[in-house]
Amino acid sequence: MRIHILLGIFLAFASFANAQYTVTDYNDVNVSDGGNVNIELTDNTANNSVHFHLFSSNSSQIIFQVLSSTQPGGATNMACVGIHCYPPNNYTTHTESLDGNNEAMLVLYYNPNGTTETAIVTYKIYESGNQSNAITFSITYTINTGIPQIKTGENLVAFPNPANDMVKIRYNVKESSKLIVYNIVGAQVTEKSLLPGNGIVNIETINLPAGTYFYSLVSESKATETKRLVIKH
Repeated sequence: MRIHILLGIFLAFASFANAQYTVTDYNDVNVSDGGNVNIELTDNTANNSVHFHLFSSNSSQIIFQVLSSTQPGGATNMACVGIHCYPPNNYTTHTESLDGNNEAMLVLYYNPNGTTETAIVTYKIYESGNQSNAITFSITYTINTGIPQIKTGENLVAFPNPANDMVKIRYNVKESSKLIVYNIVGAQVTEKSLLPGNGIVNIETINLPAGTYFYSLVSESKATETKRLVIKH
């Protein structure tokens, strides 16, 4: 299962000063030194992944380390940098070469293995030979198995529905898509960009009038699935 950093939900991170390299999520939001990313997991058995993008303007190598973890017994964390993946719960410092554009993808995995406790895993990244310019950030993994799962043949599910001040929409898409919410007369009220994979987006409904709405999954400018959403205040 691929879980994206929830924005609004994946959060807003401040840019860090004087850094010659960046760590960003796949919505191009910088992860700041000392920052925390909150990830809500909907499955306490599967591997859940968070994707980041690494870039350095000074060095062709990045030093990466899982610094610490407060995960419950039986749970495992794992990391892949570029083409290399490390064994679960590996806290060794690793040197990874970036590609020809001085970039690499960082994929962080967490497997609760049936546990339901919150886990916090802390990571450290810095340029080779420049440890003073490090970025240390944490990911807090929480388990919420009460989130509805997408059934076979479905790509969208909203909860709660009826919604009050906020609705979460769980999606499953194979390509970059858009989620568009319309009011009863067909006027668009909000739009969200979706990356390929599984994820959840938050949509504020507190300022929308009570009534019936529709939310559509749009791919290649064509609606592939439309469902009904009710808002009650």
